Amino acid sequence: MYDDIGVIFFERDSFEGSVGSGVDHFGFSMSNVADVVAGVVADGGKQLREFVEFGGMQIGFIEDPWGTKIEIIDDPDLRGMHHLHLSSLDPEGTLAWYAENFGGEREQWKGVLPALNYGDILLLVSQASSDAAPTQGRSIDHLGWKFSDIIAAEEELKANGVEFSLEPFEFRTIRIAFVNGPDHVNIELVEEEH
Repeated sequence: MYDDIGVIFFERDSFEGSVGSGVDHFGFSMSNVADVVAGVVADGGKQLREFVEFGGMQIGFIEDPWGTKIEIIDDPDLRGMHHLHLSSLDPEGTLAWYAENFGGEREQWKGVLPALNYGDILLLVSQASSDAAPTQGRSIDHLGWKFSDIIAAEEELKANGVEFSLEPFEFRTIRIAFVNGPDHVNIELVEEEH
């Protein structure tokens, strides 16, 4: 857990990495970018390119041993889990879709990148050069949003034209459903207590 954000790991026999799908990578903000990148490389990952500077912040890109692209950024304004970075043929339309269906505050992050700010994480979308591969079955299989009432969320989302790939159902102590997001992103809806 990163504050209120969970990252869940599942064991699979085979899958592809994140690059090329609708969820290109996720990012963490830390003050020691070079040290973290060196640690990942020492632990079996790889550095994807040289460090870059953006708005006075150092950025490094790595790939874990399972093909997940991860950005390490030194953003003192938001530490820990920092952002989800999507890839789309229509970045503006994709941001509008997420804003309409999952909220977030529209902003120009650092005055440059259009984003949705959820308070403890950013959603960024970059221009893709080709149609994205589905996320399902890749190293970042899906994204998820928490709802207090998944049935009410289902009605609202369906009224917005959102297509459900799996209707709400009971799973252990929670209720979940899945919807199809833009750019073939698989999205889970979660109601923790019902």
